[in-house]
Formats: sequence, structure tokens, C-alpha cells
Amino acid sequence: MRFLTDVTARSRHTRFRPVLESLPALMLICAFSLLATPRPAAAQGPAWIATFGGLGSAPGQFHYAHHFAVSQTTGNIVVGDLLNDRVQVLTSSGVFVRQWFVGGADGIALGPLDTVVVVSNNRVLVFTSTGTFVRSFGGFGTGNGQFRFAADVALDSQGNIYVSDMDNFRIQKFSPDGQYLLQWGTQGSGPGQFQTPFGLLVDATDVVWVSDGGTQKIQRFSSSGAFLSSIGVEGTGPGQWDFPGKPCLDPDGRLLVPDSGNGRIEAYQQDGTFRLQWGSPGTANGQFTHPTAVATDASGTVYVLDKDNHRIQKFANVSTNARPSSWGALKRLYK
Repeated sequence: MRFLTDVTARSRHTRFRPVLESLPALMLICAFSLLATPRPAAAQGPAWIATFGGLGSAPGQFHYAHHFAVSQTTGNIVVGDLLNDRVQVLTSSGVFVRQWFVGGADGIALGPLDTVVVVSNNRVLVFTSTGTFVRSFGGFGTGNGQFRFAADVALDSQGNIYVSDMDNFRIQKFSPDGQYLLQWGTQGSGPGQFQTPFGLLVDATDVVWVSDGGTQKIQRFSSSGAFLSSIGVEGTGPGQWDFPGKPCLDPDGRLLVPDSGNGRIEAYQQDGTFRLQWGSPGTANGQFTHPTAVATDASGTVYVLDKDNHRIQKFANVSTNARPSSWGALKRLYK
């Protein structure tokens, strides 16, 4: 019986010996195959084009500008130059066009015919595109139509005006002529609550996006203030951020977010799927020190307000560098 067992064992060993001996070669072939298999390339940020601005009070210079807007018709850049107490208009290449003075220009938005809407010292100021004063409303306080640090402003398709009322932890909505309409928000970290409501975006469907550096989220609301969804994770890794600034949607519908604390820009699908990022803390071209706002023109060219470097940086369209949607689906499937 033992003889039969030994024979059987030797027979099995002999039978599989060619396979066993060939395993190293098979593993080497598999390794080379994996190396040669094409893989989706990691997405890079859009190409840097130009930088303009610089610290100072001369035309075309800035002193802690927090917000800006880009005209979708002329391509001009309208900047709230905070500590220079003025609004500046520049061409898309940074050439100075005009300026007018306001007390502490902070949040800024463009309306019909490039009407300029500015929040300044807890008031909303409306100007023509050339700087002629039209109207103002607001004031300091906690009542309807009053503000405690009005941080940003945005307009919907009907010309209604939304203001992030930071220290009252709310968003207020006004008619185009400044009549108070409604508000939403309380202090907290839950849906529809705020800690530091900073940047505002109203998209083409009149959905209101609010960035909040306190909760580290961007929340979406209907035009009447109903909570829709939120995205955001605090951190330093891809798809995370440290104080999201004023976001924008590019012409292809990607959400671009200035990650102020991490010194970079991140791009997302509107459902919150991370796509790519670019930039790092620093002062070189393509680097940022507390970027607070991002905007695109009608062609998708990207502009970043690089606040603590007192400048604007210009980049190519993000779509030339974004991963194909199939790679995004694959990433979600296997993450």
C-alpha cells in the first residue's frame, strides 16, 4: 500500500512538474504584460497662461482682493479690491480699463448688461458697467435686509440678489431693486445650517451654491432656500479641502473650487465626484497663497484670484486635461 502511495505521489509530482517549473517564466510574462498595458493617465491641471496684478495701489494692482467676476460677453475682469477701497475693471489679459472707489469692496457679481453689484460695509451697492452709482440697500444688524459681515453676492436668472450674511449664519434674497424677499439658514453644521458662509454661486437653473469654510462643505439650495445636497470633506488629499472659497461652474458643467488653505484648485462633477486638482502653496506661476475665488469666461478659460499673492492667474480650459468620464466611473467602482 505504501508503495502505491509513493508511486501515486511521484506520479502527481511528475505530472505537475512542467507547470511548476514554468511558473517563474509565466509570472515574468504577466509582469511585462501589466507594465505594457495602457492605463488612464493621471489628469494634470490646465496650462498656466499668464499672471497679472501685484501688491500696490496703482491701477492694475491689488491689496487683498477677495472676490472678482468675469464678464461672459466682454471677457473683462471686475475685481473687488478690498483694502484699496475700489472696484477695478481689467481686460482678459490684465490691462487696466477703469476704476471707481467704494468703501471696502468685498463680494462682487455681474448682472444684466454687466451691471456691477458689490457688497461693501454691510451694504449692497449697484453700479452700471462703467461705475455710475444706481442704488444701495442694507445696513448693519440682525433684522430682515440687514447684515453682520456681508461676505459675497450673486444674482439669478431673474436678477434677484443673494447675499451671504456670514455672522448672521444665513443667506438673504432680494428683488432686483433691493426689496427683501426671504432668508434661510441658522448656525450649525447640519443640512441648511452654516458656520462661515463665504462664497456664493447661482447656476443657470437658479440653484444656489454656498461654500462654508466653517463646515468645510458646499451646499446646494433651491432659489427659495430648500436644501438639496452638499459635498465636501476636510483634509489635504485629493478631493478634500481646507476652507473652500467662491466656486464656479465652467462651460462644461464642472465645479471648480478654490481650496484656499491647501493652496490649490480642485475640479469636481456636480455630484461631488473628484476629477482633478492643480497648484500648490507658493509664489511661483501656477502656485497659490490662499486663493479665494475662481471664475471662467465663456470659452472656459480659468481665472484664479490668488489673494495673498495679490494677483490673478490665468489658465487654459480645464476640459483639455480632464479624465474621460469612463475613467471617473472606473475610479468610483474600484475605490
